[in-house]
Amino acid sequence: MNDLIERRSASRFNVRLPATLKTACGDICTGEVSNISLSGMQLVVCHEYMPLLLPNVRREYVVDTVHYEIVVDLPSPFRAVIIMGGVVYVNRRSMNQIAVGCRFEEFMNESANELGNFIMSLEAQNIASA
Repeated sequence: MNDLIERRSASRFNVRLPATLKTACGDICTGEVSNISLSGMQLVVCHEYMPLLLPNVRREYVVDTVHYEIVVDLPSPFRAVIIMGGVVYVNRRSMNQIAVGCRFEEFMNESANELGNFIMSLEAQNIASA
């Protein structure tokens, strides 16, 4: 029997953070980050956003990654981060929700440093509670 192998190199943390996705067409979708790492995140969004997130339109290269601009509101004292993300997977979580896995492809402004500091604070919390 084949067991699933964890391929992530970065530690993943369960969170509940508000997020906004902006599609290439300018459509806005709101959701929640359910887990995050230094290399990617999982977002939970309403199933009604599916046609906006993965439009059924002809693309020149259909195997190209679908990209979004993602704004994640980090808790105080951290600032919101803006990240260009590429879709890795989409799963139905319930009748009303889908999970979208995104890898980070580009960080805007100082978002990489801000996210790194936030992740370090999560790691410190995990160590303190262990």
